[in-house]
Amino acid sequence: MPVMRPNLGKQRTAAVDGELRTTWLGHACYLVEFPSGLRVLFDPVMTDRCSPVSFLGPKRFTEAPCTISDIPIVDIVVISHNHYDHMSYPTIAEIQKHHPNAHFFAPLGNADWFRSCGITAVTELDWWREADVVIAGQSLDGAGISARLTCLPAQHNSGRTPFNTDRTLWASWAVESGGGKVFFAGDTGYRAIPHAVAAAAAEAARIAETEAQGKTEVDADFEDEYYDSHVDELPPACPAFAQIGKLHGPFALGLLPIGAYEPRGLMASIHASPADAVEIFRDTRCGRGLAMHWGTWVMGDEDVRDPPRRLRLALARKGMPAEGLFDVSMLNDKNPMKVQTAPRGQAIRPTPLVLIHDGGGTTFSYFSLGSLGRDVWALHNPKYFTSERWDGGIDEMVKHYIDLIKGAGIRGTIFLGGWSLGGYLSMAIARALATEPSSRIRVAGILLMDSPFLVCGAKLPSDTPPPDVQLPELVQKSLDNCHDMLHDWELPTWGGAACGGKSVRFTTEKRAKSFLVPSRSAMYKPLGGEWTSVETGSFEGTDSQQAAGRAILPPGVLLRSVDRAPPKGGDKGVPCRVDVFRDETMLGWDHKHLSFIKAVIDTPSHHYGLFNQEN
Repeated sequence: MPVMRPNLGKQRTAAVDGELRTTWLGHACYLVEFPSGLRVLFDPVMTDRCSPVSFLGPKRFTEAPCTISDIPIVDIVVISHNHYDHMSYPTIAEIQKHHPNAHFFAPLGNADWFRSCGITAVTELDWWREADVVIAGQSLDGAGISARLTCLPAQHNSGRTPFNTDRTLWASWAVESGGGKVFFAGDTGYRAIPHAVAAAAAEAARIAETEAQGKTEVDADFEDEYYDSHVDELPPACPAFAQIGKLHGPFALGLLPIGAYEPRGLMASIHASPADAVEIFRDTRCGRGLAMHWGTWVMGDEDVRDPPRRLRLALARKGMPAEGLFDVSMLNDKNPMKVQTAPRGQAIRPTPLVLIHDGGGTTFSYFSLGSLGRDVWALHNPKYFTSERWDGGIDEMVKHYIDLIKGAGIRGTIFLGGWSLGGYLSMAIARALATEPSSRIRVAGILLMDSPFLVCGAKLPSDTPPPDVQLPELVQKSLDNCHDMLHDWELPTWGGAACGGKSVRFTTEKRAKSFLVPSRSAMYKPLGGEWTSVETGSFEGTDSQQAAGRAILPPGVLLRSVDRAPPKGGDKGVPCRVDVFRDETMLGWDHKHLSFIKAVIDTPSHHYGLFNQEN
């Protein structure tokens, strides 16, 4: 997932109307600033792996957004239990180093572990026990900051080795300071689901999903719908959360887990699903909710990026708003997001590059690019997590994406580009900007990352097989939506010759080589070969293209994967949709569209492996 470095503020700030300030730092870690100025860090784990050793165990799917040294103020550290994804020795040691005055709170039985680490400022509590603490001289008026912490029940377990399972307590927590009260659920289940019921729900979901195929309006959580209709077959929910709400609620904010819930027959008793989290939110009487315990490590069988979608559906089933009540706190909500920054000190600032998402809707792959020496922005499908469709198709996307680019303050001359669908969208956005009155954005070039010439789906051979690749559920949904929109959509028309019929200067990396590329030709670099000039053929514009006026198609660079993607079924005689023009140097653009591609660079992969680490 994309990650943005947080701005955590070096000074305590006065709260407005008792507001809380929260920053999600991945998994179950939140930094919360209370109205009093108190800053509490919940379940911090900043290591790459959550395991006893640094070279084994679950590895981060999403990198940490910061280090402990980047956090300017930590007054209190709250630990829910001693599993490695919630209590990390390297992270605790860093806190002790950079924040030696921080006070640690943990459930019963954990204090000895902290003392063995050289930490004496630790308080352990049993369920339903509370402690008051005063941070002397740290309030905005110079007085002390007071807080009350209450250790509360959760439905989970503990243990750091096979030999000390459940020897220490696990807990949820309430923290109150300056009129702000937060419920931190830690790691918890809500109700157990018998294996037989879980298997029946999975089978019912499989049948429902099969029946729903082709019905574009369907977006449902069939498993949870099964549980809702068979609640009499389920054990009762954990009563502790209703008790917490009655005795300690209401809370201004609840920090609630929504991930690592599959398979339900195994996980339900210890890990809440998004639907369970909604019930915990209601039971504990939280005014607002923020999700956690997802998107950081792959800890369950579900797609690591799927919990937000299921949370939205769970809220809808309860008649609750999808936004503004119980939200998913993203590691970065900006769109587009700046993924690279131009080096400082250059006399001439390099032209920025805006990359548009691929058919899967994400921009994750663009984070693996090497340094491009310029500002690089990545724009993802804002409907990715909800799997919603664009009612107006590609044209609606283009209009919305132009608004997003402008909203990010991007102005002047830019490059546009993207992988696969991102290349087509870049051309459509460039076309729209070129005809926009008084546009403050000028597209100087287009980067096509293995975007073959687009043949709308309606004109493709009916026997074109899908690729034999395993894709996450949300990515597959986005691809299906994309294919539907491209069924009848064709690339926009342009006026006159590409690049105005003029030669184009193409310069390679680090200015190693520079070529003046004439009209109707391009530079080509095959695998292991040298740059050569190739003819691109002539193209006569149609009446509709001549009618496109002064919108001139800017020059393009094409990255070309040389291998075919493996087709489903194994019949390599029939290429996948992305490989119809695979054997052509220009991937079908030559003779079929305006001669705008001025450089082609081969890459050793197939279409879906373009951004593999080994490439």
